Amino acid sequence: MRLSRIVVWSLLVIVTPSVMGGSPVAPAQMSARPAVLHARGYGPVRVGMTVARAAKVLGMPLVVSEGEKENRECYHVQPQSGPTALHFMVQGDRIMRVSLYQGPSAIATDRGIRLGASIDAVRSAYKKAIRGGDISLLDEEHEYLGPVGRYLTWWDNEKRYGIRHETDAEGKVDTIHAGGKAITLIEGCS
Repeated sequence: MRLSRIVVWSLLVIVTPSVMGGSPVAPAQMSARPAVLHARGYGPVRVGMTVARAAKVLGMPLVVSEGEKENRECYHVQPQSGPTALHFMVQGDRIMRVSLYQGPSAIATDRGIRLGASIDAVRSAYKKAIRGGDISLLDEEHEYLGPVGRYLTWWDNEKRYGIRHETDAEGKVDTIHAGGKAITLIEGCS
């Protein structure tokens, strides 16, 4: 009797989302934490992966971002079924940068920063690490907005991977890039 209850309960957990208009959720997915943007990529997608490998680990196709043409030198792709704010910069069929644009987005960085966060929230998220002296948050003037907009960039100890938070004129994060040196590119691939 107890075993049959467990089986029925398990089936309800897996089937109920599809009955209610969602997609079925496998037990392994239910316990997984939401993917976050981190210096080396997004969730299981790592900077340096091929587009095919990234699509495989995400479990969905990656398509060329709206308004772009596939160009072997540099272009952006995004998950076919969203989230729409998430984009991957591709150079030579390898992911070089992961970006969040067009907020709001439910995706957060590994420090809890989301699109729409304030400059103070970004500074606060890195404050403890900065006090330790091993990490710094580079604060630079925005190329187009001048002093009212900021580039707040954190690099790992080797300065190989980082996260850049770009803010708008109201002091809110409107773009986040993660990856290698490509996070400093201002206009897409340049």
